[in-house]
Amino acid sequence: MTLPVSWTTVSLMLMTLPAISSRTSANSATLANFAGRAEATMRAKWSDKYTFPLAPSPFVETLATDYACYLLLTRRIFSTERQNDSAWVDRFKEALDDIEKVAEGKISLVDSANAIIQRTDTTDRPWSNTQTYLPTMTEDDQRSQVVDPNKIEDIQSEREF
Repeated sequence: MTLPVSWTTVSLMLMTLPAISSRTSANSATLANFAGRAEATMRAKWSDKYTFPLAPSPFVETLATDYACYLLLTRRIFSTERQNDSAWVDRFKEALDDIEKVAEGKISLVDSANAIIQRTDTTDRPWSNTQTYLPTMTEDDQRSQVVDPNKIEDIQSEREF
């Protein structure tokens, strides 16, 4: 199954690492698969930080392309021993490090007009003082309702003071 791709392309991967077409038997479908895997990883790491789809961003395009090349090299082309001797693997591994930094908020994303792509502020999500307990009520049958004994104990101990 080929995953959807929007941040990189097979052409970008071939321009970034021209040796792919001359030294491997990887076809366009294989490259597209690695591109999709790279983007799926990026979306998963950034899903609670950004709203998708993202505005067009050269940095995101570069990260997706480099990470897709890294996946191709490490999963399909180089043996484990050869990975240790290749500057290419280290270069493309930097993309994974940058993807992590974006997820941690250490690097901001900018769009093609150099405007910062706003992060989703997770601190503004609704908060409840009972969110750590089992839900008491349900829209289902009343017999499905539960009472969280920890919640009851906490309420009773608050009343004692």
